[in-house]
Amino acid sequence: MANYRTEKVNHDIQRLISEIIRSDVNDPQIPKMCSVIRADVTKDLKYAKVYVSTMGNVEENEAAAKALNKAAGFIKHRLSEIMATRSVPTLKFIADNSILYSIDIAQKLEEIEHKENEK
Repeated sequence: MANYRTEKVNHDIQRLISEIIRSDVNDPQIPKMCSVIRADVTKDLKYAKVYVSTMGNVEENEAAAKALNKAAGFIKHRLSEIMATRSVPTLKFIADNSILYSIDIAQKLEEIEHKENEK
């Protein structure tokens, strides 16, 4: 039962933070194409790691996560206004470079396939 609750809160926080970043956060260091990949809330619902990614490179991902960590108090306040829970977790934003990594792997595989086809 607790696992279902945690997963539901993870999904809700992911969705709501995406909306807050898109509509309420006005920081030039945070690109408009900033995606919330996932949210991991602790079982006691006190802390949440929020993984974010941008369409840029690794440095832009890190800069966006840093800017979001500076705005975490504002985002938490907006979450408290929207969410129907007693408390809102403390947020920590982490740059997720897995999309960039998978694009890099796909490009390398295409290069290998192209070289194999030339032989």
